[in-house]
Amino acid sequence: MVTHEFSDILASMSDDDIMALVGPATWANGLRLERNGAVKELLWDQSEDHLEARVKDKGLTYRVRIAHGALRPSLACACSLRSDCPHAVAVLIAARAEALESRGAVPEWSRVLEQVLGISRERGGDPLALVIDAHDPSVAVSLIPLRRGASSAWSAKRASWLDLTATQWESVTDGLDPTHVSLLREGYRLSRESRSWQARTEVTLSSLGEHAYAWLARGWSFLRRWTDVNLSCCRMRRGMRMLT
Repeated sequence: MVTHEFSDILASMSDDDIMALVGPATWANGLRLERNGAVKELLWDQSEDHLEARVKDKGLTYRVRIAHGALRPSLACACSLRSDCPHAVAVLIAARAEALESRGAVPEWSRVLEQVLGISRERGGDPLALVIDAHDPSVAVSLIPLRRGASSAWSAKRASWLDLTATQWESVTDGLDPTHVSLLREGYRLSRESRSWQARTEVTLSSLGEHAYAWLARGWSFLRRWTDVNLSCCRMRRGMRMLT
C-alpha cells in the first residue's frame, strides 16, 4: 500500500507550493486540464511511493508518473517536455484531491478562504492595491496590481501578476500583507481557467468570467472590513479605479 507519508505530502501541497515547483503558467494549464476531466485511470502503486495516470490533451494521451522524491515529488510525463509539464500538474492536482478525501482533510478552497478572511491569523504587512482600468471602451478592462512605492503613493514596480504569483521568488512578496497576496493569487488562478488566449502578465475582467463579480466583491468587502482605506478614483485616467 502507498505509505501515508507520500499521501500526506500530496494532501498538504497548496496551489502556491505547486506554482513554486513548475511556475504559475504551467500550474494554470495543468489546473485547466484537470478541471476539464483530462486525467484518466489514476492508479496508486500498491508497493512503492508513486502513482500513474493518463492525461488526454488535444487528441493525444500521455502517461504520467508521480513519485516520492527526496526533496519534492518527481513529476515525469511521456510528452515532449518530459517533466514538470501541465499534464503532470493535472495528475498532481487530481491526486491531491484523492489524498485529501482519503484523510478527510480541509480542502484547498477552505484553506484559501481562511487566508482571505483572515481566520486564525494576525494581519500585517504593507497593503496592495488593484487598478481597474476601463478608460478605453474598445479594449478589455484590465486589472493591475500596485504596491506602496518608495517615492510615490503607489507603484507597479515589483507588483506585476508574475511578481506576486511566482512563489520561487519569495523576497518579492516579503513584507506584503499575506491576505492581500493570497487574494490576488486567487484572482490570477481564476483568470487562468478561461479558455480564451491571454498573456501570462495580464488579467482582465473578462478572463475572470463568471467569477469576476464575486471575486471583486469579496475583495472589496474584505478590505472595507479589515482596513481603514476606501475605494478612490484615480484622476490620472478617466475610467480608472483603484481598489485598495
